[in-house]
Amino acid sequence: MPGERRAEVAAQVYSAFVSSASGAQPAALESLYAAHPELADELAALHDLAVEDLYVALLEERRAGRAVDLEQYCAAHPLHARDLREAERDAQALAGLAQELGASGAAPEGLGRYHLRRLLGQGSMGQVYEVWDEELRRSLALKLFTREATDAPLRARFIEEAQVTSQLDHPGIVPVHDLGFTPAGQPYITMKLVKGGTLGDAIASVQRGDAAWPLARGVECLARVCEAVGYAHHKQLLHRDLKPQNVMVGRYGAVYVVDWGLARAFGRAGERVELEGGLETRVAESVRSQADAAPLHTVPGTVIGTPFYMAPELCVPDRAAPDPRVDVYSVGAMLYFLLAGRRPYERPGESSEAHQVLAQLATGAPAPLAQVAPGAAPQLVQVAQRAMARDPEQRYASMEALAEDLRAALAAQAPPALSDSLPPDRPPRAHERRLGALELLLLGVLIFILGLWAGRWFAAP
Repeated sequence: MPGERRAEVAAQVYSAFVSSASGAQPAALESLYAAHPELADELAALHDLAVEDLYVALLEERRAGRAVDLEQYCAAHPLHARDLREAERDAQALAGLAQELGASGAAPEGLGRYHLRRLLGQGSMGQVYEVWDEELRRSLALKLFTREATDAPLRARFIEEAQVTSQLDHPGIVPVHDLGFTPAGQPYITMKLVKGGTLGDAIASVQRGDAAWPLARGVECLARVCEAVGYAHHKQLLHRDLKPQNVMVGRYGAVYVVDWGLARAFGRAGERVELEGGLETRVAESVRSQADAAPLHTVPGTVIGTPFYMAPELCVPDRAAPDPRVDVYSVGAMLYFLLAGRRPYERPGESSEAHQVLAQLATGAPAPLAQVAPGAAPQLVQVAQRAMARDPEQRYASMEALAEDLRAALAAQAPPALSDSLPPDRPPRAHERRLGALELLLLGVLIFILGLWAGRWFAAP
């Protein structure tokens, strides 16, 4: 269904639901999403917008000097009560954050139409906030570059991330809406706000045995990662930093690949590839890390990727420029983590420094998955082993092939249908053949008797 048509249908469904759900509790929303799984994201977005409107109306009442009790307001809007309480908690947390940042002089200023709501997280290059878009009246995520203004290479990479990501139009890639600059020259980008958690959170839930997160759901998330990154590969772009923290899982099942800051074109090393709109990006090159005790995350200018999930050829000097199979390896490493409950090269009870993991990565394979996860399904173990093959030629040639095998492995684990009384490769036993012949004989006798009865009936005057 086209995007515009989906939005129109979702608006009709949500409007009809709200009209007929007077007094309904928030749990009714889950039934709505379950009844329309193909519209779940659009319906959730409409609900979030309705909550925003209600909460803004509450704030306007308070600004006008009228005392409005939150619980009474929630009682008048039971369907939105849970989210209204959450919005109130976020607003209170933001007030404390604003005081803290204001006292330190770190509060971002000059964001124009975007009003700061709360801090969502912080990375090596900047901070991510939830903001309110005053013009389009919606919540967004805003990523602000906060490194020193003199750090020109990182600043350029931040801007390039926005430009590259904006060209990746896929349901599994968070869309970029805007690129701007504060009066101080800090670049920022705004993008869709994903409400949920990371794939790392989901894997933890699988390991805990959470009923809402069976293993099959985690594997399906990885298959969707393959689809999104496979689309980028068709655009001649590598992600190069796939890891659970860079995969977001929405509250209603959507899966998004985020943080394309290391994305590069693939081809001949050093070559520049022109994308749409005259944008260019560099072809990725293999880079060896300096052997220091850096944290286990992407280190600008040294490690290209995250050691636990990084393909071994990325830490070998003078190797040919990487291709899509470096991303295939990373998905295999995430599958390893999902099945084993620990990352490749990670040893329980031992600290793992970056240089230690890189040294192991460069010299040998991690502990066999069948050994660290003896209860894992053999089909999934085989998929992980092939995706993580040290020789890129032995890996899956594409993300599409990897996704296909992930789903085939899941299908192999599914119980047989109840109607499948006999396996197709087993001939019927003797007593089953006798039963079949007896049934045919009885059917013949019944047909003969009915024929006699019908003949007499038609012959009667």
